[in-house]
Amino acid sequence: MDKLIILIIKIVISTYVITICLICLSELEKWQDKTIAVIMTIGSAYIITLVLNLFSPKRIHITDGIFDLLSGPLLITGSIACIALLDPWPVKIIGLFLWVAVMLYIPSLIDNDKE
Repeated sequence: MDKLIILIIKIVISTYVITICLICLSELEKWQDKTIAVIMTIGSAYIITLVLNLFSPKRIHITDGIFDLLSGPLLITGSIACIALLDPWPVKIIGLFLWVAVMLYIPSLIDNDKE
């Protein structure tokens, strides 16, 4: 039951960060305001996780949930971008395979402390 609650908390926090950052990036006009809004959002999520880590038996990391949520859309959009933007066909295929390999390899770099 503890793992389920931790997983739900990770999903809620990462959804909060992604949603607020996208709202701030689309609604604010100056890049300085956008930068400050993103920093404040990530800072608030970091403070929330610090408080939750005081009370939970297992550590909660912000990056775990964010990369879990973004890995699917990044895999799809990156593959489409490789096919659409790269010019000769062999480069498209090589770029597509490299993108998929990188997207599948990045979580193993981040989640070294998982059980």
